[in-house]
Amino acid sequence: MLTLVVAFGASAVVCHLIVRSAGWHLRYTGDQPGGTQPQKFHTHPVPRVGGLGVLLGMVVAGLLLRLPQPEIELFWLLILSLMPAFVGGFLEDITRRVGSGVRLLLTVITAAFAFSLAGVHFERSDVGWLDTAMTFAPVAYLMLLFAVAGVAHAINIIDGYHGLAGGVAVIILAAMGYVAHDSGDALVGMFCYISATATLGFLLLNYPSGRLFLGDGGAYLLGCTIALAGTLLILRNPEVSPWFPMALVIYPVWETLFSVARRVLVYRTRVGEADARHLHSLVYRRIAWRWVRGHTPEARDRRNYLTTLPFWFTCVVLAVLAVNWSHSTRALGLLVIAFMVGYCVLYWRLARLSVPVGRKLAESLKARPEPVGEEK
Repeated sequence: MLTLVVAFGASAVVCHLIVRSAGWHLRYTGDQPGGTQPQKFHTHPVPRVGGLGVLLGMVVAGLLLRLPQPEIELFWLLILSLMPAFVGGFLEDITRRVGSGVRLLLTVITAAFAFSLAGVHFERSDVGWLDTAMTFAPVAYLMLLFAVAGVAHAINIIDGYHGLAGGVAVIILAAMGYVAHDSGDALVGMFCYISATATLGFLLLNYPSGRLFLGDGGAYLLGCTIALAGTLLILRNPEVSPWFPMALVIYPVWETLFSVARRVLVYRTRVGEADARHLHSLVYRRIAWRWVRGHTPEARDRRNYLTTLPFWFTCVVLAVLAVNWSHSTRALGLLVIAFMVGYCVLYWRLARLSVPVGRKLAESLKARPEPVGEEK
């Protein structure tokens, strides 16, 4: 318990210091308001390096771990493996000059480190032909690569509304930690719990006030952490279904896949082009606007953090069901399919839902466009 308190406290203190010292570094770390991107809510620069607090919380807590020496060594190898992805995202946060291709390459390097240094790899999927293919080492590595890069990008794509990416990550990691401890796997359990409590320390400054953003470094850090923890969980605990981590991450992963298909097949735009058509954007414009109306900064902030709540609730429901069925591949597969179908139906309904009259009138008078969240 002390280790988790330290993870939370260290992260919270570092994040608080980042916010308090913003006057010294904001010209480098600040996310500027306005611009041409459709993701700006804030009216003044806000630091976007909250991932640094999460990482330091994990590192400081790791110094207090009381596990067998081989397990402690594996913990630090996992932390080391996370560094390429985090550093790439962090440098983008402060320089704006690290392209998406370079960051993708660095997530590949993170997967390579985890594979070669920590022995993290896939052995089973409960899909016959794929399990046979994964007996070939290069295929097992490619599966890890796709998992790490995919989940990292998925967490990054939902980062924007206050507390959305951080809160979803906490729910996922807490569920993984619970199942790991229930299976007697202290290392994976503590790795997940430490990551979750360190993220909670960041959320103190991010939700609901939005005084600190996670940034690309933080999003990639959490995404890679989730991917490595989920892979290690099913590798070390044969009784846990390999579909358990998939059921936990299906919201951000399906959001990403759906967005790629929408951009390429419907709108004919580049895959990486930012837009305001994500599900959380629709919830903001079509639902949250009905809860809180107006164009004042206070109204926009309230709509921002209220938009997050339905997604937290959805992820909690998914986590409870996934934990309950963590040993059943069939039940977890049905849960994944049910979520994907439900997502598509909800997206279609919200896309067809008319915007509130006040907003439509404002747009018709060419009033200032309503910001729609920090899309990726």
